[in-house]
Amino acid sequence: MDISGRTKLIPIIGDPVDGVVSPPAMNRRLSALKMDAAMVPMHVPKEALSAFCHLMRTSETFVGCSITYPHK
Repeated sequence: MDISGRTKLIPIIGDPVDGVVSPPAMNRRLSALKMDAAMVPMHVPKEALSAFCHLMRTSETFVGCSITYPHK
């Protein structure tokens, strides 16, 4: 998978995220669809959730977000 300055990111956020299993399957699917996008795990503690949401709304790099424990 090549990542460039044009690659769109789909974070999966949680606290913690070391156990998430969806990024590899999602990245295979994005690649099969020839989409320049990647799912990446991002550790976002609850204290940083508001700032992260602001980043999601203001950045053109992020095109979606998957949310896991405990933020669901």
